[in-house]
Amino acid sequence: MGLRTLAVARKQLSREALDKFTEKLNKTQRLVQNREEKMRELYRSNENDLHVLGATGVEDQLQDGVPETLIALGQAGIRVWVLTGDKVETAVNVAVACGLLTQSSKQMRLTNFKTSDTLADYLETIK
Repeated sequence: MGLRTLAVARKQLSREALDKFTEKLNKTQRLVQNREEKMRELYRSNENDLHVLGATGVEDQLQDGVPETLIALGQAGIRVWVLTGDKVETAVNVAVACGLLTQSSKQMRLTNFKTSDTLADYLETIK
């Protein structure tokens, strides 16, 4: 399985730049529509010219018995789905590592739905 990585970096801001960023941040946090998207845009706009201090890599290990448990569930006729808030690549790596995802597995990737209603509508159409 791959490593979870975390880069640590810093950027020195002038008082004026910090005040300007803080003001934009406060306004963005109060948005009702598109708040998450606007927050990502705001952070991205400031994440440049960084001085990298270091990086870490941590390997996530499956708990003992996970592959065997999933095999037993499958043999009992129970369908197992992978639901995650993580990146798709991470979910696929975990599913492969625990034997849930194989070359013959059927995959259905439901990503980028803006609301639970649009996801529910889509699931109704593919029943």
